[in-house]
Amino acid sequence: MTPPQYRGRVPAIPLLLVATLAGCGTSEPVRTSYVMGSDPRPQPVQSSLLGKPVVEVRPALLPDYLDTTDIITRKADGSVVASRTGRWGERLSVGMTQALALSLVARLPDLAGTSTRPENAPWRQVLVDVETFGVGPDGRSVLTAVWSVRAGRGDVVIAKQRTTLVEPVSAPDDAALVAAMSREADSLAAAIAISVRSSDSTVAEPQDRSGIATRLARRAARQRDAAADREPDR
Repeated sequence: MTPPQYRGRVPAIPLLLVATLAGCGTSEPVRTSYVMGSDPRPQPVQSSLLGKPVVEVRPALLPDYLDTTDIITRKADGSVVASRTGRWGERLSVGMTQALALSLVARLPDLAGTSTRPENAPWRQVLVDVETFGVGPDGRSVLTAVWSVRAGRGDVVIAKQRTTLVEPVSAPDDAALVAAMSREADSLAAAIAISVRSSDSTVAEPQDRSGIATRLARRAARQRDAAADREPDR
């Protein structure tokens, strides 16, 4: 006979087993992580960056619904759906900025491209404001962005354009979608590289602000000395 204190109780181990089995039945599939950009074959090349003009790629601006680690698809009714099988390895704005910088470096080997803010003012600065990026209801990937090339810290706008790129998606899966978006980012970098190159027929040497300040101080000293020499003796 079961003692009164144990009546109505269910053993804990079977309950734990049932909960574990129920959790397994509703678990989400593991999502594959992807990185924006093409997959270039690395070459064993080492070159100095000293003395090269710096092109700074500022962080890309994206709409809030896109700036996430989810791989987003837009539906015909305007709704967006996140992939259940794939995700970005980093926020899309971070991945796109890095992809643009790497693509510019590959196209402009005589320049030093970077996506981090340099200590001194760069020779050129690239700003990208993305309006649309991703696969729509027609199964094609569309990238629309307003971008500009500026001198120094952005005081002077050298070029500004609005570009729309369309790429077919070869298959209804995450890998094909990522490949199409990466091709669009690379094409955008190609257009930007043309403007960076044509912004000056000859690549100007980066200016050292400390050197400029020294030269200005020497010039001011010479002007003071000349003014003193012109004054009549008292």
